[in-house]
Amino acid sequence: MTPPAPTLSPGTRPARGFTLVEVLIGMTLALVMIGAVLTTFTFLGRSFTRTLGIGIANQPNLEIQGRRALGYFTNDVRTAASVYWSTSPAYYPSSTEFTLLVPDPTGGTRRVTYYYNSSSATVIYLSCSVPGKTLVRIDQTSSAMTVLHTNLLTCSFSYYDSATTPYTTFSSSSYLNGIKQVALLLTAQVGSSTNRTLSEIYTVASPRLAIGNKGLLQ
Repeated sequence: MTPPAPTLSPGTRPARGFTLVEVLIGMTLALVMIGAVLTTFTFLGRSFTRTLGIGIANQPNLEIQGRRALGYFTNDVRTAASVYWSTSPAYYPSSTEFTLLVPDPTGGTRRVTYYYNSSSATVIYLSCSVPGKTLVRIDQTSSAMTVLHTNLLTCSFSYYDSATTPYTTFSSSSYLNGIKQVALLLTAQVGSSTNRTLSEIYTVASPRLAIGNKGLLQ
């Protein structure tokens, strides 16, 4: 025997779910809102990376530039025969530039110069146009310049003898012959304080590298 259907009290309506039309309208509104949020997020992210110069192919970020500078510097110092200097014409290493005599694949040696342009303006050095606040490597044989690091705050080279005593002057030829180690220290920063995108100061410091991988007592 079939049980009787339940009766509803006066004033009540049977419970029912959403219709297909209501579901479609709700999904459409949700997708529109999610699309608007994602579009805003993407726009802000791109603007931020453009401001910092880390989202553009020809402006690599500070970490990549730091690794590149250390890579070139370490390889050249460890394969170099010596630090180059001359009394005529006068040329001596300094805290912002120095030249190494590195092996030439065709035989002999070639001069490779590391130069830091501490000014804000572009300068011509060894027939190369060096941007401001930039560290470059110049192969004097081919006049080829490689930009190693931009957006620099500071950049300095340090020199040491076999007893790890730092050099403070570079005008004596007999004194310069004692250079056995070289080190690099630089700091960099990108962005702008005006729009609150200024990055933290990025520091790169190499260890004291022995020239030519030679023992310090040689």
